[in-house]
Amino acid sequence: MGAGGQNGIEFMLQKMKAEIKRDMTLMGCRSIEELNRSKVVFRK
Repeated sequence: MGAGGQNGIEFMLQKMKAEIKRDMTLMGCRSIEELNRSKVVFRK
């Protein structure tokens, strides 16, 4: 991540934020507070 300097870090953080927002939308969550164990599948 550090190879791109500050711009690289900012790009990666924005990408992660977009992915989390997309995943939350797919789970039907509008906020972090709505996330709970019932929405997460744990692999064994």
